[in-house]
Amino acid sequence: MKIRHTTSFIAIAAVIGTAGIAMADTSTSAFDASVSVLSPDQTGFLIGGQVSVGGVGSGALTLSRNTANLMVVGGATSELADANAGVNANSFIKSSLEFDREITTSGALVGLGSVVSRGEAIAALGSAGAASASTEAGGVRENADSTTSNGTAAAESSSQGSLNGSLSTSNTLQLLGTSGLFAGSNGLTVGENNTALAYGASDVLSDGVTGIDLNNVTNPTDPDTITGPGAVFGVTSDLTGADNEIAMSVANAGNGTISISTSTGGFFTGGGAAAGSATFNDVNSFFGGLY
Repeated sequence: MKIRHTTSFIAIAAVIGTAGIAMADTSTSAFDASVSVLSPDQTGFLIGGQVSVGGVGSGALTLSRNTANLMVVGGATSELADANAGVNANSFIKSSLEFDREITTSGALVGLGSVVSRGEAIAALGSAGAASASTEAGGVRENADSTTSNGTAAAESSSQGSLNGSLSTSNTLQLLGTSGLFAGSNGLTVGENNTALAYGASDVLSDGVTGIDLNNVTNPTDPDTITGPGAVFGVTSDLTGADNEIAMSVANAGNGTISISTSTGGFFTGGGAAAGSATFNDVNSFFGGLY
């Protein structure tokens, strides 16, 4: 989306009195803003599993996905500052993934046969976004005291963010009895909570006083509450087991095999960017004199 708006006006006011003093005001303003977000790679979630029993035994699988959010959002604003004190331009891009999942496998077998219980949960995100805004204003004013005021103000803001990667958790239990004397059982729970975030934001006010601050991001690890100008790229991981660990243990009396295998985690590439610039020129308080 790109918006451009240009306005101009000439106002002449007469002050009724013996002298008949006149004032003229000519000003212009221009506004531009654009935002684009897209997913150039495959994006989504997949969760599933399998349970099979051959012989005298049982198998079970529980898959849970408490949080599964993918989001790419951006915005841009081009506007005059309050009280005609200059111009403002701001933009932001946020690309984020939140994935909280857990897989529990269990099984028991007596004698010849096999038990298999396996589950997997996958998330993949490919995203890119950009936002920009620019605002310009200026003009000339002839004042009632025969002086002239003039000024120009411009502000530019741009932000970018991209996040590409995947997360997965797998959990597999296998019991295999090779003789009638086999007896075994086991199980495992593995889970992980991940967030991935790419963020950029820029807020520029051109008023002759305010500078440009791109070092004021708050809550940089939380995709839901992050705010403020700056850039962030990060991935967090929290295992759901006791003491943030995965505990695996197998005991076997023979006549067969018991195996457990699991993995969880993922990898991401991407980043965030923010930039801004401002110029301001004022003669004789054309913009109201906040500087």
